[in-house]
This record gives sequence, C-alpha cells and structure tokens, in this order.
Amino acid sequence: MSSKTENRPTAALPAKTPLPDDIASLFENTRQATPAELARLEKAAALLRADPAFLADVSKGLIVEDILRAMDAAGLNRNTLATKLGKSRQYIGKILDEEQPANFTIDTLAEFSAALGVKLHVRMLPESEHMIFVRGLTVTTKVEPTADFPKPQAKTASIFEDRFVASNITPFPSPRHEQSRMSS
Repeated sequence: MSSKTENRPTAALPAKTPLPDDIASLFENTRQATPAELARLEKAAALLRADPAFLADVSKGLIVEDILRAMDAAGLNRNTLATKLGKSRQYIGKILDEEQPANFTIDTLAEFSAALGVKLHVRMLPESEHMIFVRGLTVTTKVEPTADFPKPQAKTASIFEDRFVASNITPFPSPRHEQSRMSS
C-alpha cells in the first residue's frame, strides 16, 4: 500500500454491521467528512426541506411507489387498474410516470386507494416529527439528537436521523399493504 493511502483517514464502520467486501472497500477509501462539510450538508438539507417543489417531487415519488407496490400485491396491471377506475390507460401511465409523475389531488389518491383496497393516510407533521412504518405499527415520532450531536436550533431537525430518541409514539392500525411493503 502506498503511504498516501495509509495516511488517509477512513470512515468508521459500525463493528456490529457486516458489510459485503465491495461496500466495505468503498468505506476504506473514503475519508471522513469535515465539520465544515457536515455544516454545508446540514444547510443544503435545510434548504431542500424548505423547498415546496422538492417536497412535492419526493411525495409524488413515494405515492407512485406505494401505488405500484399495491398494484403488485393485488395482482393488477395498469390496464386492469384503468378499467377498475374507469380511466384511460394513458391517464394511469401519466400518474405512474416515475420520471415525472403528474400532479394529483387527494381525491385522485382516494380513488386509487379504494380501487387497490388500501388505506390512504395524508399527514402534515411538524419538522421535528417523522412517520416510521414498522410491521403492524405506524409510529409518529419526534426526532431528538443523542448526546453526541448538538441540539438543533429552532425547529430544524438534524439530518442524522439514524440516532434519535422516540417520543409521543402513536400506533395506528396496520393495513395489509404496510406489512407486504415492509417485507419487500
């Protein structure tokens, strides 16, 4: 090994998480982010969280994934779903275009939900709360950094969401599709 590689700082790997060799080698050759880089990343994440166009694109993408997953679970193709909804195949294709999904209303989502036999949940949460789907349980949790991360200022949540303390847990009945969604 060259001295350049030996002196390069490496990202710390969790000891309890075995990684495939090819992934582990990527981490071995990746330097740790500097505090300045992490600060810029936090700032960029905050800007994205505040951008309505970005939030809409992410939400539409998640909805399209959910519809496709529910179609697969129900054994429906686009033609069958179009017939069930009384819509054209082109309309279904436009809604389910993963590259550029169309805008759709809550009424449209309710129609898809009813046709697919799944529940529809539309929620707006404070920035500090996140929905977490666990088999048989839907949890709304407030994200609070652990001791090794500084507390966020105002209402912004840290991008380091893998380390949080759950609070105000609210279970909801779990629909069938959430169970199949988590197993795929």
